[in-house]
Amino acid sequence: APLGMWNASYLMTRAKWYNNGIPNGLTEDIGGAILHPLNGRKISQKVGSLGTAWNWGRFQHWHAVGYPAAPPYSGKLMWDTQASYAYNGSVSGIKPVAIGCNMTGGCSGGPWIRKFGSANQLNGVNSYRLTSKPEELLSPYFDNRAKSLLDSLWAGTP
Repeated sequence: APLGMWNASYLMTRAKWYNNGIPNGLTEDIGGAILHPLNGRKISQKVGSLGTAWNWGRFQHWHAVGYPAAPPYSGKLMWDTQASYAYNGSVSGIKPVAIGCNMTGGCSGGPWIRKFGSANQLNGVNSYRLTSKPEELLSPYFDNRAKSLLDSLWAGTP
């Protein structure tokens, strides 16, 4: 809303996230949905879409986008935080990527956009923050696991 509401035909996530959740699945906290057309139009035809990027170096600059809802935010406006790589996360497995970001709860799942304004590539997601570091936000590193999920979603596109 206000441009419409598309119903999902199915949802998909990485098995490690589904089976383990927090904290053991955080390295694969990514997912997506296949949406039914609305009035004969795909959501991308109505609101646009992002490209994707994976296996890039960690030293990037992103636009992290979301709808933070915990104070001082209301969840009613989309926010864009511009930030560069800060450090690698500390969970086991392939290390997540951290950026400086003060968006609060509610922004989860929002995209990290690489090459904003030109290529507009999805290259991370608002996943979690550490209570000891409230001004930072982490995303799973987008590698072949992210590509595998996207390939599976595209194969099921209606």
